[in-house]
Amino acid sequence: GKAADRKATFKVVENCNLAINAAVDVGCRVTNIGPKDVMNHPPHLILGLLWQVIRLLLTAKISLKEHPEMARLLEGDETLSQLLALPPEKILVRWLNYHLAAAGSERRVRGFGRDLQDSEVYAIVMKQLYGSEIKPVDLSVPDLTKRAQQVLDNAGRFFAPFIKARDVAAANSKLNLAFVAQLFNDRPGLEAVEEDVAKELAGLDLDDAGDTREARTFKLWINSLEAWAGPNATDAVQIRDLFLECCNGVPILAVMDKVQPGCVPWKKVKLLPKNRHHVVENGNHCVTVGKKLELVLVNIGGVDIADGNKKLILAVMWQLMRAQTIDMLKQLKGDGTAVAEPELIAWANAKVAGFAKATSKPIRGLNDKTLATGRYCIELCAAVGGDVVDWDLVTPGATAEDRALNAKYALSIARKVGARVFCTPDDIVEVKPKMILLFVAALWQAELEGAQPGRRPSVMAAAASPTPPALR
Repeated sequence: GKAADRKATFKVVENCNLAINAAVDVGCRVTNIGPKDVMNHPPHLILGLLWQVIRLLLTAKISLKEHPEMARLLEGDETLSQLLALPPEKILVRWLNYHLAAAGSERRVRGFGRDLQDSEVYAIVMKQLYGSEIKPVDLSVPDLTKRAQQVLDNAGRFFAPFIKARDVAAANSKLNLAFVAQLFNDRPGLEAVEEDVAKELAGLDLDDAGDTREARTFKLWINSLEAWAGPNATDAVQIRDLFLECCNGVPILAVMDKVQPGCVPWKKVKLLPKNRHHVVENGNHCVTVGKKLELVLVNIGGVDIADGNKKLILAVMWQLMRAQTIDMLKQLKGDGTAVAEPELIAWANAKVAGFAKATSKPIRGLNDKTLATGRYCIELCAAVGGDVVDWDLVTPGATAEDRALNAKYALSIARKVGARVFCTPDDIVEVKPKMILLFVAALWQAELEGAQPGRRPSVMAAAASPTPPALR
């Protein structure tokens, strides 16, 4: 009946919201994608999401932390920090060219499309990596598909290639990237670095676990924004290491331009800084634009950003994230009034107070210690999303273990109702006011978006819509 169809749709929307927000949490870009978009399953959208996940999986270990020998790929006067900031695609292109040079070949690649179409590069590089373990590839075969099949047969002895021979011959850049990443992950073929380089590597902070939770939050937020570094950028900014990549100023300026379009004088920005002077100049632009955005930048100069001062970079990013979040709420409210912290608290308390199953008392602030149990956050999610909580899974929060379980469940429910949350369970248990503010704001944003025509719907809004034919 209609009630059963609506309930089934409700659960599907929950699952879609979980999938979308989990994708954001691992660094995928899902701008303007909502549960109904996934439910209608357009092939280009589903394939785009899957490709992002596969790319992240395949390139996760292409880093100096996992492979210190990647220092062999340095070019000219380049520093290890600059190499560390390169995206995986550029590193893999260098890696291919490194092995082509080592094999004495004059071939070089610039990308993963036509440069790999004739399989010659693959044949040379794989011979360099595997030697006598593989069969020679007959490059005199005129059929590019048959030639590529020889390459893949060799690779099949060590791993299961994603790509098909016809995809190599068709110059499919995405699948070629996946295959090159598989080759690198299986056998990088790079010699260990010298002692002096090893000491320099030891001086770099390569451990992601060493990142603060704030740094991780800001990194994921930046990657979700689709912020572009200038009008001529070919792709949105993607951050792997917040501090190393932001020290040249370009990602910070891209975020500022996203928060307030047109605020950055891109003609003056050095998009590819070649020296210390260029980097400091970009840092100065960050400070100038930041002051125009009314950020608090006392005693912060371009040199601090260029030096990768972690405390100051975190301070700038927090202010930008807060400004973008509050501005979004202001737009969604529709009355043009700014949203301050007291109003957020009042909204949250009113929602919880109006929820029939609520047991939590009103909070006095975002640092209220009662938030540590996680129950208030769960009840706020339930007040926004309706029947989304399995109360058998909710604990009183009396012990550290119970509080951790509640916090994890609160984030899961928030994602179910369509909230883009970037905080961690520890942020709730430890009552980090900044992260609690973003959690509450994300829920309010999800509720408001569900009430706006044409916007990404919340669980309740989407569940009230007609059931898509594919789900009937």
